[in-house]
Amino acid sequence: MGGKIWTISQFGAGSTFYFTLPYISVPGDSKEGIRIERKENVDIAPGKSILIVEDDEFNFLLLNELLSRYNINIIRALNGIESVIACENQNNIDLVLMDIKMPEMDGYTATARIKKNRPEIPVIAVTAYAQDTDREKILAAGFAGYISKPIDRNQLQKILTKYLVQSK
Repeated sequence: MGGKIWTISQFGAGSTFYFTLPYISVPGDSKEGIRIERKENVDIAPGKSILIVEDDEFNFLLLNELLSRYNINIIRALNGIESVIACENQNNIDLVLMDIKMPEMDGYTATARIKKNRPEIPVIAVTAYAQDTDREKILAAGFAGYISKPIDRNQLQKILTKYLVQSK
């Protein structure tokens, strides 16, 4: 979101957490409110489905909200095991957004199993780990790419453009 987050901590005294978010003023002065239309430059082909594999409710809700402006069917799996089963049983999954760290089966293991049976499905790692060594490990494990947390709307849009755009 373009802000910053930091903490100041003192042993035995506690911690203070800070964050900033950019303020974008809205032109006009209406008591009824102003409606801002955001036009996305992604023309998703009709009937596309994304499997979101995320055990954290807030992370899922954020992804769901970011994707809600597109005409996409959202399917959710709470862990790697559910994602493997979903990909085995549902032929309509066009893209998988896979959390790396989950209970029961992590994203690496789940992706390997999905790619074994459905190699055509692009699986994108969704991770808080964003260092160069993590990126190399993710790509070497068979992921088509990765997006780091917190989710950047523009980065997500690039992924959708790459994998779900309407053929012309």
